[in-house]
Amino acid sequence: LPQNVSLQWINDFEQKVTWEPPQHPVKNCRYELTAESKYEHRREDYISVTSPCRLKMVMYGGFLNVSVNSNCTRYKPVPGSSVTYPDLVKDLQCFITTATESHCIWKQTAYTPSNLGFFYHLNNNIIKECPSYVGNGSVRTGCDLEANVKDSIVLSFNGTLNKQTVRNTFKKVLKGNVRPPALQWNVTKSGGKFKIRWTPPSIKFLWKYSIRYKECNETKFPFVRNCPYRITIQAFGEGAKTPLSDEKYFESDLNAWVYLAVILPLMVAVLAVLTIVYCRKNKEILFPKSMGDKLYIPAEKEDNFNIT
Repeated sequence: LPQNVSLQWINDFEQKVTWEPPQHPVKNCRYELTAESKYEHRREDYISVTSPCRLKMVMYGGFLNVSVNSNCTRYKPVPGSSVTYPDLVKDLQCFITTATESHCIWKQTAYTPSNLGFFYHLNNNIIKECPSYVGNGSVRTGCDLEANVKDSIVLSFNGTLNKQTVRNTFKKVLKGNVRPPALQWNVTKSGGKFKIRWTPPSIKFLWKYSIRYKECNETKFPFVRNCPYRITIQAFGEGAKTPLSDEKYFESDLNAWVYLAVILPLMVAVLAVLTIVYCRKNKEILFPKSMGDKLYIPAEKEDNFNIT
């Protein structure tokens, strides 16, 4: 049987497995290679392989084990070869944000190297480094990249720990991870009705829209004039949804009637009181006494009569 199984990395996404040929070849025996990752229990089998064998195995973390076995039952399995790296990141998520853009986020661990790099390829195409890292200073916690809902992304985190290259590899299918931004929308109220308009997400999905509103702090129908309203909107699709939109607030229609029925009469009453007070203080000017009291009327002359 083959001996000294060895696992080497060609690049972050490809491995090469080699072994030494058996000292005494056996006819009609085939050799099978098995590659396993521990974290998500992924396994790939390769039948009738020869050394060297080239693999594209995703570790889904930092562990990969390869073994070479034979279909000749009288022989024991050949000892395999494995590689183990510490977890460089945790809580990795990748999702679509627009029709052509995606976003990956992660958290650092105690083993995250200071020179952490993010490399990826889409659908087995050209390997690229993250074009736009997200984070705080030199601490990288995210990446913005170009990908669409039909893509699958194979990605690698690598760096240097204790003067040795370390790596973790993962694969993410983007179709079931769609998170566009909150909808851009507006709403107007007229005649006891709300008119709502919004811009659909740029991602071509069969979207359904959920409009939520609170009436007097309760979610219910129909429209009630004497209640304030708080309205939000959200889009849903298969494996996709937007965050809740910003909230629009509307005062109750009762406020206008209260203004007309209470505030206006009160203002009229206040003005009337002020007018009366003003008139009393200035009555001498506004209402002077009659000029007739000051007219001079001469006394009538008495006639003198002589009596003889």
